Amino acid sequence: MKNLKHIFFVELIGTFCLCFSVLIATIRYPDWAAAIIGIFLIALVYAGYRVSGSQYNPLVSFSIKTLSIIQLDELISVIIAQFLASVLAFGLLSLTKLDISVVVDFQPTIYDIMWTETLGTFILVWVILEVATVLENIRKGVYGIAIGTVVFGISFLLSPIGEATYNPAVLVSTVLVGWVGLTDVPIHLFGQIFGAAGATYFFKITQSSVQ
Repeated sequence: MKNLKHIFFVELIGTFCLCFSVLIATIRYPDWAAAIIGIFLIALVYAGYRVSGSQYNPLVSFSIKTLSIIQLDELISVIIAQFLASVLAFGLLSLTKLDISVVVDFQPTIYDIMWTETLGTFILVWVILEVATVLENIRKGVYGIAIGTVVFGISFLLSPIGEATYNPAVLVSTVLVGWVGLTDVPIHLFGQIFGAAGATYFFKITQSSVQ
C-alpha cells in the first residue's frame, strides 16, 4: 500500500533538487547546464522511483492520472509537493550571493516560446510514459537514463530558441527569479499543457495498438 506521506516528501525533495539544479546550473555553468541537469536528473529518477515514480513534474503527474495509474489523493499530494519544492528552490537561491540576472541575454518571441514548450513537453512526457509506466520497459531498468538524457537533449536543442522550462514547477522557479516574465507564463503553460495532452493521447493510441 502506498504511503502518501512518503510520496509527498520524495516528490518534494526530488522536485526541489531538479528546480535548484536548473537555477544554479543556468547561472554558473550556462554552456553546460543542459548536461548537468540531465545527468543529475538520472540520479534523482533512480532515487525516487521506488516510492513515488519520480514524477517531479505536475504535467507528468496529470498524464499518469489520466492513464489511471495513480489515484486522485496521490495526484493532489504530489502537485502540492512539486510546487512547494519550486518555491523552496527559489528561497534557497535567494540566500546566496549569485547574480541571477546574468542569464537574461535574449528575448524569444511568443511563437518561439509556444512551439518549443509544446515540442519539448511532448517529447519529455511521451518518453516518461513509455519508459516509466510500461511494465516491459520498467523491467529493463533504463527509465532513469532515458528520462535524464531526454531532458539533456531537449534542453540542449531548444533552449537557444525558447526559454526551456517544460515543467510548471520549474516555470514557477524561473518566474520567481525573474527569468520568465509574468506575461509569458500563459504562453509557457499553454504550450506545456498542449504538449503533455498530445503526448498522453499519442501514448494511449500507440499502447492500444500493441496490446
